[in-house]
Amino acid sequence: MLNFEKAAEQKIAQAIEQGELNNLQGKGLPLNLDDDVHVPKELRMGFRILKNAGVSPTEVQVLREINTLKSKLKQTEDKNYKQLLVNQIALLKTQQQL
Repeated sequence: MLNFEKAAEQKIAQAIEQGELNNLQGKGLPLNLDDDVHVPKELRMGFRILKNAGVSPTEVQVLREINTLKSKLKQTEDKNYKQLLVNQIALLKTQQQL
């Protein structure tokens, strides 16, 4: 994978040097992050309503909580606390079937 990444970076750098990326559509404009093409059509309206209400889907909230617990796991040396965190992560994953 590293060789592929290096080759891609070299191609991009070469294109920049040759000015091939100077006149791209949308240059200098912010990215449109509202793109929901990867969300199944039957879920788009519900996700849009949640987003407009400032609410994340349950799966996203659970993944955030799991990441928080993983961060705490890396930071602690207490074996009992580590086991508690591991159990909480496993429970969340089981509940959400992740």
